[in-house]
Amino acid sequence: MLDSIVIDIAIPILGGIWALIQGSNWWRRRVSRKTKKALKIIRAAIGYVWKTYYRKEKKANKKAGTSVPVSTKEHAMKLAVSQAVKLGNMVGIDILSIFPIGIIQETIESQIKRRKW
Repeated sequence: MLDSIVIDIAIPILGGIWALIQGSNWWRRRVSRKTKKALKIIRAAIGYVWKTYYRKEKKANKKAGTSVPVSTKEHAMKLAVSQAVKLGNMVGIDILSIFPIGIIQETIESQIKRRKW
């Protein structure tokens, strides 16, 4: 009798522990996918800003014989962040809930350094 009570208690507890472990793996994969999508969106936003804004500014400054002003670079950064948020909203991903604004800006800066703007 005592054995059946122990078994009746142990099986649901072990089942719950197993479900928590499996659930946490599922959650980790889900968060990882969202993070990867968010990074792709940020990169797409950088490319968009490069094509539509920064490249034109860079060409204009090159013709004038000057370098791109810091204010233009800062404005491009703001445009990239806002574009990333817009693109994320279009596909149903809240970029700002996945990454804080500082991380988004650091990601954009690292991508810019890679592209040698």
